[in-house]
Amino acid sequence: MPEIRLNPAADGPHERHKAHDCDDQRGEVIVNVRLSILSILLVLTLGPLLGFKGGPATLPDPDIEAAIKQRLAMDGRIDSRTVQVHVEDGTVTLGGTVDTLEEKFLADNLVVSTQGVKGLRNAILVKPTPTRDDVIERTVEETFKTVPVLKNKRLHVSVTQGVVTLKGSVEKPLHSVAAEKSAQTVPGVVDVVNLIKVVGTPRPDREIERDCGVLLAVVIPRQSR
Repeated sequence: MPEIRLNPAADGPHERHKAHDCDDQRGEVIVNVRLSILSILLVLTLGPLLGFKGGPATLPDPDIEAAIKQRLAMDGRIDSRTVQVHVEDGTVTLGGTVDTLEEKFLADNLVVSTQGVKGLRNAILVKPTPTRDDVIERTVEETFKTVPVLKNKRLHVSVTQGVVTLKGSVEKPLHSVAAEKSAQTVPGVVDVVNLIKVVGTPRPDREIERDCGVLLAVVIPRQSR
């Protein structure tokens, strides 16, 4: 497997200039949405490569449970008071409620990256503040406009009782993932049904490696501010 380069300079001044222009055009709310999207994408796509998962060591269930509860409480992006944690033979079951799909997936990431975890069943329910379907639909469409790879894509968005359905076609699998994860960050979304078709040809590994480096270069400096 080729080594992933984390040096943004390797992508040349053109990529950095484009990222800078995008930043100038977005307000604080849009930037926060993009950070959420990119963080989720990085964990999902780079996690296995970077070893972002629970360690193989065997730990007592009470120790694993205590560690997970502590991580949930310290994270700040999840209301840990509404999340229940149970551990049996290293397998974690999460229960309770959260306001957004993003919080549910963040809980996933925190658990699977905890040492000693052997499995996970996420039974957390998403119970957002009630939002009209038409408002959710418009917000998802506007969110797509803030994501560079989705700006010129013809994607159809429909919403029924908070469930977002995405249709259309894209050239690359990552674009489909980006659309799904973008929709998941919108307040009021209960679930996302991704029916987007990928019609392009597979990308060379070097291009994927380059894009991962660009994502890391953009997200990590912003999160450290």
